[in-house]
Amino acid sequence: MLILAAAELIEDSNFVFAGTSVPWRFWVTVAGALLIIAAVAFSIWKKRRRQRMGDAASDHDNIPKEAPDVIALRRLAALEKRISELSAKEFALEVSEILRVFLEDRFELRAAHQSTEEFFLDVGDSDFLNATQRDELGDFLLCCDLAKFAQRHLEHERKITLLTSARRFVTEGAAASNRQENTGPANGSSQSKKADAR
Repeated sequence: MLILAAAELIEDSNFVFAGTSVPWRFWVTVAGALLIIAAVAFSIWKKRRRQRMGDAASDHDNIPKEAPDVIALRRLAALEKRISELSAKEFALEVSEILRVFLEDRFELRAAHQSTEEFFLDVGDSDFLNATQRDELGDFLLCCDLAKFAQRHLEHERKITLLTSARRFVTEGAAASNRQENTGPANGSSQSKKADAR
């Protein structure tokens, strides 16, 4: 339609390619037509791009997420390969951060951005660690804090011990979480049965 309108305008204005001037109405019509075409093309491109991004996001959401313990154990394995290259402070920062992120993801604690004292307040309110595990975790984090903030030297053997402790916390924490998930509904159903029996 725009092309036909431009053609009619050219014909009405006695448009001639050789020599004669073109009426201003012609240029206005052509410019308007180009703007409309550009706007329509941009709108189509934007819509298709949004659809492609939506499809990509949907595909990403369908990818199963790795369990926090799998991620933590992989990071600990990578840390072990670099253990001799890291200073005591660097090692303590990384090993404690791995464990804190695991606890945050697995048990929904705000562990990664808390001080040790704040973290233990949260741990005390939870039931995923027993008293012995809490004491061991306290020793682990205290040792890491001394290396990070008091420049305490860590021998290679001590680094290995901390790494082993972190692995144990991850595997035991994952197992405890799985037990809670598996036994929670069963306990609930047994309790409901007892209530029904009464």
